Amino acid sequence: MDEPEPLTPVVVRSLMEGAERYRSLFTHNPHAVFSLDLQGSYTDVNLATQEMTGYTPAEMRGMSYRDVIAPGEVERVAAEFAAVVAGEPRRLETCIRHKDGALVEIALVGLPVVIEGDVVGVHGLAEDISLRTRTSRELHEAREAADAANVAKSLFVANMSHELRTPLTTIVATAELLEDTGLTELQARFVQGMLRGGKRLARLIEDILDISRIEAGVLTLQPAPFDPHLLLYDVCSWAREQATRKGLRFDLVVDPGLCRGLVGDTLRLQQILTNLLDNAVKFTEHGFVELSARSAAAAPGATTLHIGVRDSGVGVPSELCQSIFDPFSQADPSATRRHEGAGLGLAICRELVDLMDGELSLTSALGHGTDVSLAFTLPTASAPTG
Repeated sequence: MDEPEPLTPVVVRSLMEGAERYRSLFTHNPHAVFSLDLQGSYTDVNLATQEMTGYTPAEMRGMSYRDVIAPGEVERVAAEFAAVVAGEPRRLETCIRHKDGALVEIALVGLPVVIEGDVVGVHGLAEDISLRTRTSRELHEAREAADAANVAKSLFVANMSHELRTPLTTIVATAELLEDTGLTELQARFVQGMLRGGKRLARLIEDILDISRIEAGVLTLQPAPFDPHLLLYDVCSWAREQATRKGLRFDLVVDPGLCRGLVGDTLRLQQILTNLLDNAVKFTEHGFVELSARSAAAAPGATTLHIGVRDSGVGVPSELCQSIFDPFSQADPSATRRHEGAGLGLAICRELVDLMDGELSLTSALGHGTDVSLAFTLPTASAPTG
């Protein structure tokens, strides 16, 4: 039998350096590093393992991992240990019990030690994730509490708005009746002022109700067959009147191929368009306001309705084109702004468009008008409706 060749000094030095690198990585690793035999007993541990468990390296040698793992986790960890012994690296999060009795949450990696094809032991690396887990849990609980508080707030606002609307409706109706009772010119002006203020307040309350319902998740759509042409003409009859009062040109541009039958919530579509046109007229002093519409085939049985609202008004600074859709946002938040409004109209538009799985985009520049584009993919109605 041939004698094995003696190791050269170079090979010996290389082996010693490799062993030293391994020992340095093992000893100075900031995480707990340890070795186990095939029965699960510790054969070696570093100082970080002592800090994590409270046991000295001398105490741990010969102990089983089952003595350290929290009782409720032993069965699950044992199954993972068996998988590592079978040659499969495993990663899991579990809990150990410190020597003083405290529970420590850890992220654990188990690696098989393989020599000449056989698993002869297990290397383990553990990181204390107690702080991270606790922080994540606290953030989750805080988020749930905030969500619950937000829903409660929205429901409260919705209920309060409803309670305000009921007496306000009576006040407005009474003022309308009073208007027809032979008032003097001065009294008529007072009543007209009441009506204007009452109607403005009623609209604000309706907007608050809608925002509250949306935030509380209780606003639902009521889809039904409708004719887009009739929807556009209904909206335009109001918008054209508002534009004409300000001396603006109002244009309705309808593509000849616009479909005749779709299924959607016409009340909410009308609300979106009314809010957008109201904004366009409000912030345009000279020039025009335009409403355009076209349709395109989408998936079988569905059509995409494209609607645009364009104006030659004051425009919006480019940096505000996204935030302007936030509730109570104003392009000009100063107390002396010329145009009235609580900043809810565009926020409602954004929420309703999202609720309908639609798309909304706004392009604008200060002093160069605004262009709002909408797209809704809706089921095609089986037959046009009137």
